[in-house]
Amino acid sequence: MPRNVIFVALLLVLIGTVWIVFDALTALGVGVGAIVAFVVISGLNNPHMDDDET
Repeated sequence: MPRNVIFVALLLVLIGTVWIVFDALTALGVGVGAIVAFVVISGLNNPHMDDDET
């Protein structure tokens, strides 16, 4: 088996792994960002939410 084929295969595996990790981190970041944005918007819409409960 030529050395170039092994090198290309390892390179493709490395790129695929990095892509999967990056994709997972991006999805996680979007999810966390959406949750934070939802909490912030809810807080802005109800600035006296704690006062109303008392």
